[in-house]
Amino acid sequence: MKKNLLSLVIALFSTGLFAQSIPFDDYGNVLLENYSELSDDAVIKVIITVTSEESRVGWGIGEILPVGNYSAAHAYDFTCKASSAEGEANEYEFTVAQFKEFAKIDGEYWIDTSGGNNRRGIVINCYNNAVLTSITAGEAVEPSAVIDFEADQIDDSYPGIAWVDTNFTATVKENPAGEGKSLHFVSTNWNSYPKFAVSLPNELKLGDIEKITFNLYFTDSGSSDQNSWKNFHLFVGETGASFTPNAPTQEFNNIVGSDSRNVWITKELVLNITDEALLELNTFDLGLGELVENADYYLDNISFIPKGVASSPGKLINVSNIRVYPSPTKGIVNIENNKGEVFVYSVTGRLIMRTFGNTVDLSKQPDGSYILKAGNNAVKVIKK
Repeated sequence: MKKNLLSLVIALFSTGLFAQSIPFDDYGNVLLENYSELSDDAVIKVIITVTSEESRVGWGIGEILPVGNYSAAHAYDFTCKASSAEGEANEYEFTVAQFKEFAKIDGEYWIDTSGGNNRRGIVINCYNNAVLTSITAGEAVEPSAVIDFEADQIDDSYPGIAWVDTNFTATVKENPAGEGKSLHFVSTNWNSYPKFAVSLPNELKLGDIEKITFNLYFTDSGSSDQNSWKNFHLFVGETGASFTPNAPTQEFNNIVGSDSRNVWITKELVLNITDEALLELNTFDLGLGELVENADYYLDNISFIPKGVASSPGKLINVSNIRVYPSPTKGIVNIENNKGEVFVYSVTGRLIMRTFGNTVDLSKQPDGSYILKAGNNAVKVIKK
């Protein structure tokens, strides 16, 4: 009998973001040496805290410049988030690659030689009643074709698109009708939508995506007609883009028909985006929601379906009771009961491939350990 060359070890697997502090001095100087060892797609979060009630919506509260060069053009300008009060933290997210670019002038690192220095980096300069509180770095969020909120904590908040931030709340809560977590969105004014940071897997671009599917659950609260003949708005832009709440990238008429409350339903948005710059994006900000004055609904399993892929929307992405077993052919893994997509990661958490169906082909990958994730299930496989 031919020896089976693929052994399987079933194991629980979870990936968590590490966080490490990036030092800065009293002047807000952040030297390149403190983040140069991180991968370019690692996430850096900067927290600036308002120190006075005098701060106002839209006021500039800081800037980023190459270190030691206050006469250079601003690489980035911070603005105070809406309704920021004294003691409120304003969070800004960048990548290491962006920080490196901020340290350059005309494509070359600016070297600060003042006072005998010989350093490269950036300075985060705060003013207008604000102070730099912390800078942390973490692993880049693994690309995913599904936003399912399972990695979030209960009561985590998501940003949104609205006229003012007080018009809405977008909070992770327990699934109102089943297991797991979902996003609970509540709004008190027109043109209010939750917003997500998206990173498509496997080098997919927005132009490769045919449609977005998602689960929707209307509560008994909110507008009396929120579940009756309503449009959905979609916003797409580069990471960090500003959106005008009443100017969506695409509008979908009557996506909500005459739908039931207190039950999960599935919806589908077929994309028709013509902006070539947007179609080339692999990472982007996405706003998605119903056009209604008073909303109270849950969203889950926001799925990005590539062109030519037959995939059922919504809850079918969450796979239960999968069983993984080897094929007689080395490197081929069979997955029983899989109805959605499969992500293959290295043991360090790097995405190797994304595929659909009941078979995963690892034959071209080197021998070693891999993590296969389908829905909320994950197994560790060892190819040898």
